[in-house]
Amino acid sequence: MGVLLYAHFAGAPLAALGLTRSDEVFPYFIIHGLPSGLAGLVVAGLFAAALSTLAGSMSSMASSVVFDLWRPGGSTQGGVSPEIRRARLATAGAAVLLLCSALLFMTSTRAVVETALSIASFTYGGLLGTFLLGTLSRRCTQEDALAAFVAGILVMVTVISLKLVAWTWYTLVGVLTTLAVGLLLSRLSPTASPQE
Repeated sequence: MGVLLYAHFAGAPLAALGLTRSDEVFPYFIIHGLPSGLAGLVVAGLFAAALSTLAGSMSSMASSVVFDLWRPGGSTQGGVSPEIRRARLATAGAAVLLLCSALLFMTSTRAVVETALSIASFTYGGLLGTFLLGTLSRRCTQEDALAAFVAGILVMVTVISLKLVAWTWYTLVGVLTTLAVGLLLSRLSPTASPQE
């Protein structure tokens, strides 16, 4: 989509279009480049995609809160179980949290996708590195993997604070750091005695 939009506008700079951010190009194209019926279908598709993502996010956050933090129990009152009531409250709370997060990023000059992916890739490298440690190394213990994950996060804090690489490299840096530290610790730790 990005390549097609670049070709459509012949590589014109954002200022020539009257835009300030790169994530405004697609809405600009929908308004000015599509006929009304097709523009309505595209907007409806965008709303459907956004709502499904939001609904999934709110549902999973509410489910985690209700089943992991709140303990189920209690009697059914008025035909609605306590778990459903708690889930509704947790969903409303998740919606408020997501709304507040969106409001914080409204004034950002960076593209929304870039901001979201750079935040997510902060921990993705450590998680993927920990998974690969468990898959690739038989000697790596849980303590080695946990220490490697913490080391990966600390390295990512340093890399992001000092702006050593672009955000697209965050995940790779986290994976390589976690793998290197985990494999090194597994080599240094004494081998466990075989169980009988």
